[in-house]
Amino acid sequence: MLLFVTVVLSVLLGFITVETGAFQYEQKARMAEDVSRLIDAAGNGGSITYEPPINNYVLVVSPNTVTVDGISRNFLATANSTTISNSPSLTIKNINGVVYVNKA
Repeated sequence: MLLFVTVVLSVLLGFITVETGAFQYEQKARMAEDVSRLIDAAGNGGSITYEPPINNYVLVVSPNTVTVDGISRNFLATANSTTISNSPSLTIKNINGVVYVNKA
């Protein structure tokens, strides 16, 4: 009986670990998609503040791609290259047709 309980508990903990990893992946994918859409939506002279749904991340913006911990999304606007880690909020500004993503 004790062996059965141990096996069931192990399977349950394994399931919880897998689900947590999938949830974190989904949050990072959503963040990459949100930032790429906001870069496309930023009008000339406009500024948008974005609060990421996760606390620990590395955001890399290249001229046509946003990457959050290895998860990439593309956008159409022209952006300045930058790398940001673990900022509680981001400012997305379009200055003369070039979009800048900075820590807020």
